[in-house]
Amino acid sequence: MASPRIRRPFPAGLRAAGRLSWFLSARPATDATDAQDDRPPHERFGFRIVRRGYDRDQVDAYVTGLLGGAPPAEAVGFELVRRGYDRAGVDEVITRLHAEAARGR
Repeated sequence: MASPRIRRPFPAGLRAAGRLSWFLSARPATDATDAQDDRPPHERFGFRIVRRGYDRDQVDAYVTGLLGGAPPAEAVGFELVRRGYDRAGVDEVITRLHAEAARGR
């Protein structure tokens, strides 16, 4: 007879932290907060770490370059790795940063 699967509940604090990180990453950034915000990109934009996602070092380097004033690349590609950043979250932030760069921010 097969043993039953044991479902372990997801800790409530982590569920709430995930919702909070989405809220913080979805908020519009202002010049005043951007100028004094020296946190790393994963903390600043609330990138979640997932089982298969974008390479964290590559994303951090690209986003840091964008924030430093580097012109955005036409097509950005990141390697898919284990324990990388959530692809949808990174794509959303990069799209927003590209739009801000196009507006001449």
